[in-house]
Amino acid sequence: MTSSAAQDAFSIIEGLDQALDQKNIRIVDLTWKVYPGKEERTMEAHHVTFPFTEKLMGEFTMNTHVSTHVESMVHMGLQAGGPDAASIPLETLVGSAVYLEIHNLKAGQMITVDDLPKEPEIRPGDIVIVGTDCHHKERPTFLPEVAQYLVDKGAKVVGLDRWLVVDTPAKTHKPGEIYCHDILLNKDNFVPIIEEFDHLDQLKHKRFFFMGVPIRVDGLDSAPIRAIAFEPAD
Repeated sequence: MTSSAAQDAFSIIEGLDQALDQKNIRIVDLTWKVYPGKEERTMEAHHVTFPFTEKLMGEFTMNTHVSTHVESMVHMGLQAGGPDAASIPLETLVGSAVYLEIHNLKAGQMITVDDLPKEPEIRPGDIVIVGTDCHHKERPTFLPEVAQYLVDKGAKVVGLDRWLVVDTPAKTHKPGEIYCHDILLNKDNFVPIIEEFDHLDQLKHKRFFFMGVPIRVDGLDSAPIRAIAFEPAD
């Protein structure tokens, strides 16, 4: 990088800092808050007190798919190869994002390409976040054609407000059938999946700047992230 390019980059960073100070940019926390002992999957926490003091140290045990989390290629099995959650390039998990909002879905409904809104347009390199505002126990599910569509559009990450990218239930599983995970988390495509967003309804804009990076633990198939949106305050 030339000194001129470095100066330009630093000016952008300073401009962002000033915009935050002047409240021209707002930050929306899209992370799903979890409560130890009350989640569908393992999430336990407790405190340890240092001897002869009142200082505390916390310990917790959690499933890697609790709260807002990013899934890596390792989620498909150790034989799949590819990066674990901590090895996903940070540049992949930071950048321009687009929010696609779908309403009036039924429990367990299979989402098709036609169900996706046409606006805003998906651009190559976008982080695509799909929200359904659906709280059914039987969550709506992407048909594999939707995963392939997002790959073809150039999405670098696919995000969902719930566990939407779940495969067809085992009772209907057919050997050789291709599912959403296979399409997104493979060596040819590798589009990381982020699941369990919250507060998407607080976004004022459908396009924004996104950041969501995982904790750096070796070998995990998935890891929790703090998902943050930066958008114009107006």
